[in-house]
Amino acid sequence: MGSTVSRARQHRQHHYWSSIRRVAIPALAVVAFLVIYQFAVAGVIVSETFLPRIPAIGSALAQSAGSGALLRGLISTLVIALGGFALGAIPALVLGLLSGRNAYVYNGLLFGVDFLRTLPTIALIPLVVIMWGPTDTSRVFLVAFTVFWPIYLQTLYGVRDVNPVAIETARSYGMSSSAILLRVVFPSAAGYIATALRIFVVVSVLVSISSELILGGGIGLGGMLSGYAQVGNYPAVYGMVLVMGMTGYLVVFVIGQLERRLLFWHESQRGQED
Repeated sequence: MGSTVSRARQHRQHHYWSSIRRVAIPALAVVAFLVIYQFAVAGVIVSETFLPRIPAIGSALAQSAGSGALLRGLISTLVIALGGFALGAIPALVLGLLSGRNAYVYNGLLFGVDFLRTLPTIALIPLVVIMWGPTDTSRVFLVAFTVFWPIYLQTLYGVRDVNPVAIETARSYGMSSSAILLRVVFPSAAGYIATALRIFVVVSVLVSISSELILGGGIGLGGMLSGYAQVGNYPAVYGMVLVMGMTGYLVVFVIGQLERRLLFWHESQRGQED
C-alpha cells in the first residue's frame, strides 16, 4: 500500500515539474531574446531608426489597438485564412478518402493532381488578379489552392496505410463499404490527417498575410504591415511582425489542444501529458 502511494506521489511530482518546464523554458527564452534585443539597440549595434526600442514598439501596438485597426486586421486575416483553409481542406479530405479506397477515382485524379500540385501559388497571382482583382476572393482562392494538395496527398497516404486485416475483419462482420470507410479507414488514417491539418492551418495564415502584401488592398495584418512600411513607421512594422508571430503561435496552440481532445484515443497522443 505504501509503495503504491509513493509511486502516485512521484507521478504527481513528475507531472508538476514537467508542466513547470513546459512553461518556464519558453518564457526564459523570450526574456533572453528581449534582453539581447534591447542591448543591441542600447549598445548602438544597430541603428534605432531601423531597430526600434521595445517601448516604442509597444506604444505603436497600443495606438493601433486603441484605434480598432489591429482587431479589424486580425479578424480579416483569420477569416480569409480559415475560410480558404475550409474550402481547400474539406474537398481534399473527401477526395483523399475516396482515392485511397477506389482505384478509379485515384487514376482519374492522378494526372490533374500531379500537374496542379507542382504549380507554385505565386504563379497564380496574375490569373486571380485578372479574374477577381486584388480582392478577398483572390486571397481566399490562393489559400484554398495552397492547402488542398498536401492535405489530399496526406489523406491518401493515410488511407493506404490502413491495415488490410482490419478492413477484411470488418467486411467479414458484414459492414458495408461506407461503414468501413467511416468506422475503420477514417479513424486509422486520423493521425496522417491530423498532422496535415495542424501544419497547413498555419500555412493558410501565412498565405493570407503574404497575399495581402503582394496583392495589396487588404485591411488585414499584411496590408497593415505594408502600409506602415511605406510611411516609414518602423515601430509599427515590428509590432505587426510580433502580432503575426503571436497569431501563428495561438493558431498552433488551439489546433494542438483540439487534436489532443478529439484524438485522445490515438497512439500519437499517448504520453502527451508526461
